[in-house]
Amino acid sequence: MPREKIINLRKKEKIPSEITKLKDKEIKETKLLSWQAPEFVYYEKDTKWFVGLGAIAGLLMLYFLFTKNFMTVLLFLILTLVTISYALKRPAMIDITVTKRGFYIAKKFYPFKHLESFHILYEPPEVKILNLKSKRSFLPYITIPLGKQNPLEVKKVLDKYLIEELDKEESFIDILARRLRF
Repeated sequence: MPREKIINLRKKEKIPSEITKLKDKEIKETKLLSWQAPEFVYYEKDTKWFVGLGAIAGLLMLYFLFTKNFMTVLLFLILTLVTISYALKRPAMIDITVTKRGFYIAKKFYPFKHLESFHILYEPPEVKILNLKSKRSFLPYITIPLGKQNPLEVKKVLDKYLIEELDKEESFIDILARRLRF
């Protein structure tokens, strides 16, 4: 009598997720497009920028000290330190590859079947971004820097797999961050 396969319920099975990490494997698919870009736009910040940040944070903390709101003072102190550390961080270069199945972005795979649409924001020299809209409800947009990649080539390739949203514009938060050089 043949033995049936015994299922070990204690052993956790790997469930494929929407985003798959690559572990130093080469992409063995046909590359339609490939480029490198910094992971975010970096703006050089001078002493005035840090003095302005310190002045605004200091005034807010003084106000909350006088109103005896000590937790808010602590919160603003932590927020200021995190802002300074992020302002000093330099972007790493990431590899972006488009294949017939989807995107490889910094060793993470985003399949086309989990993406709804795309739009390109291109106003050189500062705004060169490809946004992908995911089918996820939480954090639905994936922002990809175009770097030196030709946006017309990207559009030509993506038109075969995704719908282009033509009416999208840069968000208020992105405009504000760019104006504040953050």
